[in-house]
Amino acid sequence: MLYDPSSMMSLATISMICGGACAAAGAGLLAAPGTVRRALSAFPRNRPAAWLLTAVALAWVAWIVYHARLGRFDTLKPWIWAAGPVAFGLTVVFVDELLAARALGGLLLLAANPILQTARVHESPWSVVVSGFTYVLIVAGIAWMLGPYRFRRWTGWLTDGARARVTGAALTATGLVLAGLAVTTY
Repeated sequence: MLYDPSSMMSLATISMICGGACAAAGAGLLAAPGTVRRALSAFPRNRPAAWLLTAVALAWVAWIVYHARLGRFDTLKPWIWAAGPVAFGLTVVFVDELLAARALGGLLLLAANPILQTARVHESPWSVVVSGFTYVLIVAGIAWMLGPYRFRRWTGWLTDGARARVTGAALTATGLVLAGLAVTTY
């Protein structure tokens, strides 16, 4: 197993981080829907965000591959750290279109495994709440990796007019539920 349960964050910590992020996003959307809408619309083409998220995602992938059992390909492991910067350079040059949304989708997919592994070994039946939340992130990650234009489409639809308030309230409520479970149950 790549993620050792004894070295993982607790489900309470994961739930608090996810809950805090959702509550902050929801509160921002409730307080300034126009500003958030403009920021989300500009995000997919934001070059600094794209480069940062891509670098983090590629470093995480390099770490996973380096620590994975590769069988007869184990001899290639020393080259992983050299391949990372090369992959980064090739990605930002040749896949630069809507790269921030793609990289965010990739990070959501990468984050899902340790979250689900932690939820799986937790004894509380309420761990399925974090698992369900994580599967929503997985669907978004897949959609944004394969079709990054969906990021702008989805966020544009969710932050338009009265839906912005509903989306903000739903995100805030989700965040408070996750944070509440972190404090009381996990």
